[in-house]
Amino acid sequence: MDITLHFCQGNLRSKKFYDAKYDGLVDTIFQLPFSGFFMEFDDEKYCNFSLLEKRQGQKIVLGLVNTQSDELEDKEVLLKRI
Repeated sequence: MDITLHFCQGNLRSKKFYDAKYDGLVDTIFQLPFSGFFMEFDDEKYCNFSLLEKRQGQKIVLGLVNTQSDELEDKEVLLKRI
């Protein structure tokens, strides 16, 4: 059985509950006893994919589409982010 953890900044009426980067947390996050993580990487602030190299065999599901705005993101912007 896989046990995972979802990191979410919240999305109540398109408002975030907190605003923090993964940079200072990633070493601690990947030492938590979970098989995988669901992580938001939906804007330039969080799209530092090199942080994922620090994982210790965990599976990662990336949230790449921004749900914090009511505007539909351009397909090319999403592809560039990926």
